[in-house]
Amino acid sequence: MSNVDVIIPSLEIFDTGIKFFIYTKSEFGKNQTIQNGPTLVVVTLEDDLGNSYELTSHGGGGSSSPEGFEYKHEFHGKPLHPDAKQLTVTLHEILIQERFPREDPNYAVARKPMRGTKFEYASIDKFPSFVIISGPWKTTFQLE
Repeated sequence: MSNVDVIIPSLEIFDTGIKFFIYTKSEFGKNQTIQNGPTLVVVTLEDDLGNSYELTSHGGGGSSSPEGFEYKHEFHGKPLHPDAKQLTVTLHEILIQERFPREDPNYAVARKPMRGTKFEYASIDKFPSFVIISGPWKTTFQLE
C-alpha cells in the first residue's frame, strides 16, 4: 500500500447514543493481489474520564479496483457519560482479504448452494490470507 487516508468527518451525539462514519481510502502497490476493500476495521472509542464505549458496525460500503479502494464504515455506540469533555476515536487496523488465486486448482470455488444452505468448499481449500494495515490513527473530539 502506498498510502492510507482516514477521515472521520463528525460525531453525531444523541440522548440515545452516538453515531459516526470512518472513511478509508488507499492506493495499492503494483504487486498487490487484493480482491476487495476493507472487510473489517478495528475501532475503539474512549472518553477523557477513562470510559470505553462498545461500538457496533452497521456495515460499510464503497468501491475497490486494482488501483485501490474507497470505503465508508458506520459505527454506533451507547450514550456517553454526561461529564465527558473529550472523545478519542482510534482506528487500530484495517483488514483486507487477499484474492483467491484463480490459477490454483486447490483454492475454493463456490458451488451453487441449494435454497437455505451455505456455500460449501472442498476440505483441502483454504481461504486467502488477510492484508493488515496497522495504525493506530487517533482522532480527538472536544465536547462542549
